[in-house]
Amino acid sequence: NGKVLNDDGIDVCRSEGVTIRNSFIRTQDDCIAPKWWCRNLLVEDCALWTDWANAVRIGWECDPGGGVFENLTFRNIEVAHLSMEKRPASHEWFNSCFCVQASNGQLIRGVRFENVNVQTVEPGDVLFVAYSGSCGSYLGGGSIDGVTLRNVSTAEGAKMTTRLAAEKPGQ
Repeated sequence: NGKVLNDDGIDVCRSEGVTIRNSFIRTQDDCIAPKWWCRNLLVEDCALWTDWANAVRIGWECDPGGGVFENLTFRNIEVAHLSMEKRPASHEWFNSCFCVQASNGQLIRGVRFENVNVQTVEPGDVLFVAYSGSCGSYLGGGSIDGVTLRNVSTAEGAKMTTRLAAEKPGQ
């Protein structure tokens, strides 16, 4: 992708039965961003590099009362690089490796991150953030049910933080 602020790598929008495989995705913004609703997504054997945002961001834009985000699997993922600029969770454009954020009454369930290796970890890097709350113009919280992180490793065993919150962290 180009070097502009809002250049998500792959947006999976209002879709079902999508597979993304054997891809290298480098972007300024989110590498993979399921939006509005998404069911039965498989992302496997991919390398992700973000200069500004999240490797994966689920649910930034959510349909009110629409379909659900359900059965999303991210497997055999190499996170080659995370954002160069660290922003706190209270910032509109905070960053993490994986972000799950339910807003606008949306339900997000059955999300799995399996066999993940984060290659470069610097102080302040966040592995996982999950919250329910307003996102930009998407008002009100939603629900998150069943997120699994399995077999996640970091370069040289580096430590990363995880944040879970009922509302956006930092608010």
